[in-house]
Formats: sequence, C-alpha cells, structure tokens
Amino acid sequence: MTIVLIGMKHCGKSTVGGALAVRRGCPFHDLDDLIVTEHERRTGRRHTVREIYKTHGAAEFARLETTALHDLAGAMAASGTDHVVALGGRTPMNPDVQTVLAEMDLKIYLRVSTETLFERVRRTGIPPFLDAADPAGSFAALCDERTPYYEQLADIVLDAEGHSVDEIVDRITHSIKEHPHGR
Repeated sequence: MTIVLIGMKHCGKSTVGGALAVRRGCPFHDLDDLIVTEHERRTGRRHTVREIYKTHGAAEFARLETTALHDLAGAMAASGTDHVVALGGRTPMNPDVQTVLAEMDLKIYLRVSTETLFERVRRTGIPPFLDAADPAGSFAALCDERTPYYEQLADIVLDAEGHSVDEIVDRITHSIKEHPHGR
C-alpha cells in the first residue's frame, strides 16, 4: 500500500510521514528531497527547493516535480512493498502528475488552520512564491485556492491541528483500518 500525505506547507507531512513509515516498517519518501536530487542530477548543483523555485521558476519546478514523482511511482510499483510519501504543497495542482496520484492507494489530507500554518511559515522564512508586500494575505489566498484540490484528492481528511506527531500517526493508523482501501 502507498500512503500519500497531502496538505499545505508546514502541515506536518514530512514529520508525520517519517514517523508513520517507521511505525509501518516501510520506506518514506519526501517529494521535496526527490526534487532536490533530480535538480542536482540535471545541473550538477545542489540547491534547496526554495532556491530551485526562486532561481528557475514555477514551470521548471513543476517539471522537476513531475519527473521525480513519476520515477518514484515506478520504483515503488517495482518494489512490491508498502511506502509512505509526503507530497509538496503544490503537487496536487500539477496537471502532469494527476494520473500518478490517482493510482496511489490512499491519500490523506493533513488539515491545519491557515493561521497556524502561516505562523509556522513565518518562523522559517517567507517563501518566494508569496507576495512580500502581504505574505499573510497571499498565504491565506493560496490556502483557499488549494484546499478544494486537497479535499477532492483525499481519501481521508484528518484534522491535525493541535495534535502531537504520535497522536496524528495513531489517528492515521486508525483511519487506515477503517477505510475500504486500508489494511
């Protein structure tokens, strides 16, 4: 089974995904890390996802994201084992990955309030895709734009607000058992 975590930047996809993979005894894949690796493979330079996006723009970032996710899907299918994947916040909006995402077993949307998410974003630095003149407003607009995509793609919507990583993993584990695609 492939469990895919989706949601906005700083909702906990990577942290929760890593803990969930440990609990399930399976590999964890962070799409942002795979994008960095794909960029390095193409250019010979190692940059963060933030640097890649800022330097090369949204279109190139989407191409890297598409290649990384398609390669990952192929490797996971060939492995025949369970996997946990954390997608980037914009990945569900990328039209070139829709088929791959549709074929993945279980998509879980980690829902956290816009206010909490923005506070986390602010602490780590405002990303280049937000309007520097009004980062809170542009982040709220981005949340409003993306939420319908997350809700439509998700097999399970999990409120992650105010819960520890262990509590969220427990809730995911319970939700998987209750879901028709779970085991």
